[in-house]
Amino acid sequence: MPVALRLRSVLPLLLPMIVGCSDDPLENEGVDPPSEDPTSERDAGPRNDAGPRDDAGSRNDAGPRPERDAGPAQDSGSPEDSGSPEDAGQAQDSGSPEDAGTDAGQASAKDITSFAVGPAAGIIAGNDITLALPPGTDVSALSPVIVHTGASLVPGSGTPQDFTQPVVYTVTAADGSTRSYTVEVRRDRNVVVAPRVVVVPPGQSAGLALRVVDPLDALVTNAVYTFGNSAPDVASVSALGLVTALAAGSTRLDIASAGAAGATTWVAVRSVFDLPLGQTRSESIVAADGFSAYGSQDGLPSVSYYSDVYRLALQPGLVTIVMDTGDELDSYLLLADADGFLVAGNDDDDDGALGVGSKIVYEVPAAGSYFLEASTFSGLDTGAYTLRATQ
Repeated sequence: MPVALRLRSVLPLLLPMIVGCSDDPLENEGVDPPSEDPTSERDAGPRNDAGPRDDAGSRNDAGPRPERDAGPAQDSGSPEDSGSPEDAGQAQDSGSPEDAGTDAGQASAKDITSFAVGPAAGIIAGNDITLALPPGTDVSALSPVIVHTGASLVPGSGTPQDFTQPVVYTVTAADGSTRSYTVEVRRDRNVVVAPRVVVVPPGQSAGLALRVVDPLDALVTNAVYTFGNSAPDVASVSALGLVTALAAGSTRLDIASAGAAGATTWVAVRSVFDLPLGQTRSESIVAADGFSAYGSQDGLPSVSYYSDVYRLALQPGLVTIVMDTGDELDSYLLLADADGFLVAGNDDDDDGALGVGSKIVYEVPAAGSYFLEASTFSGLDTGAYTLRATQ
């Protein structure tokens, strides 16, 4: 056979061998070339943001990480496989206890941190917010700007509201818990007077505590007062607020001061008795005792009931007052504090032991003089009773 024909017949068998040849003898023998440092890790990019690593390649300060190949660095694959900067960032965000606490705190956050109408900022104290505006401001449609830490707020920030009465705002946290704030807008100076009801025997005097405060309850100095008196024959009042009892009965005092909203107090001129603690008094309610000092629906003087009024010196703690009528007189007990406000009352003994007699059990918050009125449930009723107060 000719030589040329023989070469053409074997050429297809020789071409793969020729193409597969390399100048590197080791590569031709199927041996991988060694790295520059067989003991070093493959360069995986910056590690400073991922913290120290342990033998398994995880961060010591971040808790468990996703499972990784812990074999020799030279067999760990490409630089992308061995931990890119993005991987390190993911490890850093794997969730420490501090992060979990922060997340929980954010989920329950529900505070109002700012409440403002124009340049006027509200004062936040606990769950109460007070906003002072200039006198004469129309508060029927204010749109406050409110900043809060919760997920939602009702009514919302910027929603017009009528603030002629206090408005309640409710913040709802991401976890569903809520917190409510009561917002009061003040725009006037006010006359403040105490007590609300002055009980004074005929011929004696008692002083009124008077002051004028601005919308934020700051004292206005050098205030001057004027008084309207519904029954000047019952009691008189001086320019400084000294009340002098003239005759049995009651009168209303309307107190004014320039630039301020006025106030009202009542004077009941009648006998007052001391009731020592632990002593039992046997008395009777009769017409001559006088009319009630606290018997109206609002705790004000009333001509619908007769009563006896007693003064008690009480200390903080529980006081028990019993009015026993022998189940013959349907009695009524009323207890007022030194400022003339009713703090307790009772018609029929709740335990049932006294029948239609009365019993007050009251936790006294502060030491002071209190006024106890022994009266009747039915109008202008009379009858005998015993009275005892213990503490």
